[in-house]
Formats: sequence, structure tokens, C-alpha cells
Amino acid sequence: MEVKKILCAVDLEDTIAPSVEYAKMMASMTGASILVAYVIPAHTPYEDVYLSVNNQPNEVNNPNETIQKSMNALLAEQFAGMDATGVILVGRPSEELVKLAEEKGANLIVMGTHGRAGFDRLLFGSVAHEVVRAAPCPVMTVRPLMPKK
Repeated sequence: MEVKKILCAVDLEDTIAPSVEYAKMMASMTGASILVAYVIPAHTPYEDVYLSVNNQPNEVNNPNETIQKSMNALLAEQFAGMDATGVILVGRPSEELVKLAEEKGANLIVMGTHGRAGFDRLLFGSVAHEVVRAAPCPVMTVRPLMPKK
């Protein structure tokens, strides 16, 4: 298998993204380009139950400059000198990432896991789990860094 394009899913709200380091390592080993993707959830997990579609905030429907600036900063700081581009999507994260991987012909998806557990995981599932199940290519999941005891 030849890796030419890596889709690296990021959360622009996380200050530490171990998936970024793995995506960079894989790109340097294979010469692949990197597509850095951030998905703005179209609504909160609770909104389906409690709110109507009319109550979605404008910033979800129209990503603002702050989000674009955060993406540009991430690209400049973490991917300087690399063949990397950023994309910001709005929707259900797992579906948008799988669709993007299909559309752009990604050979590998690299993404973090947040370690959701208990009732939240049962009720809402895991984005990483859903991507692994539906992705058109291999998916590398990276656990968050755990504090040393």
C-alpha cells in the first residue's frame, strides 16, 4: 500500500494534539501530503432531544474568522515546510471525515480519541469508532496523552 494523502483530523480547541505528530511522522516517512480537517458539529449531542433546528447558533452555520485563524495558526506552527492544507467542515464529524476521505482520496486517516466512557459513550458513541467502521481507508487512532502518576 502506498500512502500519498493523509487526512489528519484535529480539534482546534485542543492545545495538545498527539495525532498531529503521528500524521507528520507518517508524511515524512512516505512523502504524503496532509489534509488537516476540523469539523464543527452542526449541533450539540443534546440538541436533537431538546432544541429545534431553528435554535442553531449562526457561528455553526457560518464559521467565523476565529476558527479560520486557528486553522491557519495550526498549519503555520505544526506543518511549516510540509505539503499540508487545512479544511473546515460543518456537520456530523464522523460522517464529514469519511466523506472527505472518500472525496479527496485519502490513503490514511490519523485522528485522536478522547477516551469518552460510560453513559456518554453509550448514548453518543465515539467519532473515532464511527470513522474506523465507515472509512474507505485505514485509520490510525491516537490516544490522548495521559498525565504521569
